[in-house]
Amino acid sequence: MNEMMDATKTSKVMTEFARQNEYMNVKEDLLDDALMDAVSLAVRARFEKREIKEVQWILLRHPVHDDSNLLSE
Repeated sequence: MNEMMDATKTSKVMTEFARQNEYMNVKEDLLDDALMDAVSLAVRARFEKREIKEVQWILLRHPVHDDSNLLSE
């Protein structure tokens, strides 16, 4: 009977361990996804900032003339 109780307890502990392990794997996947999203946003923001500076530089070198009539076409 004691061996049966120990096997039951062991089975419960192993089941709980497997459940907690799966939970941690899901949590790790979610954190990895969140980290990749944050890195992607940071890279995109840096690129956009650089792109804006390049456009500003181009505009400073080549001032835009009054071409409002181009918008009406």
